[in-house]
Amino acid sequence: MSDDAVVLVTDRLPNDALYHELRPALADRRLRSLRLIGDAAAPHIIAQAVFAGHLAAREFEEPAADETPFRVERALLA
Repeated sequence: MSDDAVVLVTDRLPNDALYHELRPALADRRLRSLRLIGDAAAPHIIAQAVFAGHLAAREFEEPAADETPFRVERALLA
């Protein structure tokens, strides 16, 4: 019998305090834009955080889009 073990301890709550602290600066136009992304929006896997950062950089100073900026393909299992 092995004594090896892995215990995962995670805090699955978003930390959006900085976003909420900066919102007044957006309202009084000291900031031109403010976006909540990555783990601040919703904790997820690191790949999702990287994607959110990449998408925010590509859309920097662009109007917000309501649609998915890529094609989504669904695989069907037979």
